[in-house]
Amino acid sequence: MIHLCLACPLLTLQILCSPALHAQKQAVTPHAILQQKTPLPAFTLWTAEGATVDNTHVNPGGYWLLLYRDLDSTAADQALQLLESLTTPSTLVGPNGALPPLPLDPARLIILVTHATGAQLSQLQLAHSALATAIWMRDQNSSAAAALNIAGFPQLLGLHENARRWQLAGSLEQPTTRAAILSWINNNALPKTSSPSSSSSP
Repeated sequence: MIHLCLACPLLTLQILCSPALHAQKQAVTPHAILQQKTPLPAFTLWTAEGATVDNTHVNPGGYWLLLYRDLDSTAADQALQLLESLTTPSTLVGPNGALPPLPLDPARLIILVTHATGAQLSQLQLAHSALATAIWMRDQNSSAAAALNIAGFPQLLGLHENARRWQLAGSLEQPTTRAAILSWINNNALPKTSSPSSSSSP
């Protein structure tokens, strides 16, 4: 479960499941949270065309997300569908007439697929047109999985600049998860002078 701190613009994440749950190789128990604030390690990514790219060259900057998924995974397909749905602007007005959160900007998202050929990655990207402007990459030799301690699919990481701030394994379907994702991305709309302080970080 993700706990969203409405009093501050950053997420408050709590570890509610044992890290041992991450040892499953395919499906990970939903809502296993790994709370961290660590520099993003270096690893190599592959494009659909087969070119290699250092991950530091595809960093969207600001507050961003990385979805790590297997090619053949129902839960990962559902995660992509959820992220697609979040790109549509909400018309719901919040408490006390608060404006709804801004939609997910796919440019703030990296989708990293394992066990996929370049052609399969391209087909997956074409099947999710709402996420066309996201960065689509392959983890061909599992270097990203090793660097990020990925042991199940899907996993969603919340990052700020070059630091990993939180990591969520399993289903993203809960309403609190949706709100948390948008809250994280909406930090990019804050004036720089009003950016959350490190003391309120998860």
